[in-house]
Amino acid sequence: MAQKNAYVVLDTETSIRDGLVFDFGWTTITSKGKVLGECSLNFLDVLCVEKPYYHNKIARYARDQRKGAHKVTTFAVGRRLFNLHISHLKSAGYRVILCAYNAGFDCRVLSGTSRRLIGLDFLRSKVELLDIWGNWAMSAPKSILLLPRQAENSCPHLPRMFIVLR
Repeated sequence: MAQKNAYVVLDTETSIRDGLVFDFGWTTITSKGKVLGECSLNFLDVLCVEKPYYHNKIARYARDQRKGAHKVTTFAVGRRLFNLHISHLKSAGYRVILCAYNAGFDCRVLSGTSRRLIGLDFLRSKVELLDIWGNWAMSAPKSILLLPRQAENSCPHLPRMFIVLR
């Protein structure tokens, strides 16, 4: 029987000076869209020593924390929660695939923050990696068709150069 896939879609936000992860979240889904888990964390130990890159989002984080959407914890606890989630998925027979829009960046900053703050690798087990933007770029059409000028007259709401992907 084929192994079921668990897609762990993750995202990070980092600090300005040293690029430490202060915000980390993930949602795990199956190929049929079933949510297997989700979490959104802010790391107080990082926020105490580093200014967030997107510091204008801090007010929103505070509001989301009051609503229970974000949990405030330390990086070490966040790492442990994430690795427990991965272990649970694997023990349930899932093939775990980490996905991110810029997977190389997210994995690099998670590993760097982990090594710097707690002296350990971020991941405790091997997983597969899928770069969403890279995958899209490889699968996107490679040619375009520009609509002629008369199409602009019949569809005035279209931009001057409308791209049709093949």
